[in-house]
Amino acid sequence: THLLSLRFQEFQTRVPSSRACWNADSCLETAFALLQRSSPPSHTFPVVCLILGFTGREKLEISVTELIQHQHVIGATGTGKSTLLANEVVQAFESKACCIVIDPHGNLAFDIVRAVNPSDLKNVYLLDPLRVRFSLNPLELPEYGNRELVVERVIGEITEYFRKLYGRQYWGPSLNRIFQEGLRALYERDDSPTLRELYDLVSGKIQHRKFHEELKRLPRGRTDSVLNKLAPFVRNRFLGRMLCGKLSTVRIEELMKPGTLVIFRLSKGELSEMVSTLLGSAVITKLWFAVLSREEHFPVILAMDEFQLFSHVETLGNMISEGRKYGLGVVFAHQHTKQIPEALLNDITGNAGVKIAFRVSGEDARIIARSFGSEELAEKACIASRWQGDCMHKGQL
Repeated sequence: THLLSLRFQEFQTRVPSSRACWNADSCLETAFALLQRSSPPSHTFPVVCLILGFTGREKLEISVTELIQHQHVIGATGTGKSTLLANEVVQAFESKACCIVIDPHGNLAFDIVRAVNPSDLKNVYLLDPLRVRFSLNPLELPEYGNRELVVERVIGEITEYFRKLYGRQYWGPSLNRIFQEGLRALYERDDSPTLRELYDLVSGKIQHRKFHEELKRLPRGRTDSVLNKLAPFVRNRFLGRMLCGKLSTVRIEELMKPGTLVIFRLSKGELSEMVSTLLGSAVITKLWFAVLSREEHFPVILAMDEFQLFSHVETLGNMISEGRKYGLGVVFAHQHTKQIPEALLNDITGNAGVKIAFRVSGEDARIIARSFGSEELAEKACIASRWQGDCMHKGQL
């Protein structure tokens, strides 16, 4: 299958001649006016097939319904994964699905916006922390019935994020206990503690009798380790404004409407991988609980490039196993299987209804061949993308 730059070519032909010089800046200027409310898009969902590319002269198409069954995309850097994601997202958006994109690189976001019809930009929300001032508190509880369950989920995911960030060898039992018990103490106060409040609690600026009594029983110096790990998020003014506000100014549940396109441009090259990963993780968790609590199950597509950055998020397992019945489809894109924890990779290969492989290593080819249901495909998968844009879909080139 040869993937097209189809959307971008078509886009050039439908721009009026008076806008022949229409460029990224003029498009993005409109998209960056993101939180201006416009009339709700239509709730109708025509049966539209998304064109992935061609096998010879035959079109390769999938429907939005198939995307709801999840899509796994794997392949080396530069083989066409981002082009595929851009094509699918733009077409799904045009079919009135709600599309949410997490882009840790930064280029995919701009490519998608450039390809959107100018008349549809009023329904595009481009969230880039470096261009638009907003806050997203990763500790703020989403609106969901079982508060205790949500508290433990958020605590578990933020702890795993810090453990992965600083290395498991530097994250011992004492540090883990201080971190988690501190968060539980803060959640006794309200539903939106912040990393700054956790820093102040551990340092003694915020008093909590039970927590500080337990703190005294731990070896001396343990609190310094916690404070050192929280310091970058608290002392940096930009990070403090973006991550330590009590209430998030971006509400996923409000943006999640039929026919909307929400793009989180979280460039790790500009923000740092630390910040990009934390923001993306928060978006994933908040989106999942927003999907669970909604009344109308219209199609929602979550597309993630560089998916391995978020593989620690426990919520992803629930999305993969349960998302389909709530109308949520997830598109995962990454380079190789070693980037993903084995248990999560098994969930993905076992549950993804659409599997697309670009050029991969011999070892990954065998894994992918098994997921396609045929060991005989291994050799074929090894050479599936000798050329950029060639891939294997459901076992066919």
